[in-house]
Amino acid sequence: MTPKKESIEQTFNQYFQAIALNNNALVLEYIHPKVFDLVPKHAMLATMNQFSEDNQSISIKKHKIKDISKIIENDGFSFAFVKYQYKIQVQFKAESADEIEAKEFTIAMLKAQYGKSNVELDKNLNLLTAKVKKSMFAVYNESWFSWKLIENKPSMKDILNEIIPKKIIKKLC
Repeated sequence: MTPKKESIEQTFNQYFQAIALNNNALVLEYIHPKVFDLVPKHAMLATMNQFSEDNQSISIKKHKIKDISKIIENDGFSFAFVKYQYKIQVQFKAESADEIEAKEFTIAMLKAQYGKSNVELDKNLNLLTAKVKKSMFAVYNESWFSWKLIENKPSMKDILNEIIPKKIIKKLC
């Protein structure tokens, strides 16, 4: 049975809800299992938990799917390509020298990563907002009972090529 696009939307929303709640163990349940061949799940969870503890002032808001490709089936798996966007918000604290340096570094890093026009600082609220546009692949197998997600970014290229046949990637992108 071919899964429907609505089930991708549902998985996507549950994934971002888990992120918003800082429920890192649940976030990892949405990640394609082959990713854990690169980084063991327990190590990834420990890193994510440490990051969450150190960065209480970072939040993700207004996640939204922009487009879901057609679903392609191949060898018992279903594949789709998802374009989405969200906003990262960083709430800065007091204006100590370290905090000012951290703020300047964060602003420069986000502008370099997402483009100057997508990053703005509300000086009154000391709140930095970046508009982020990304894409991911959704992979489904009946034995999983849900879609698994994997980001489409250069650092994931090798694992993407192991998970998704190149001909499928070409058709979806």
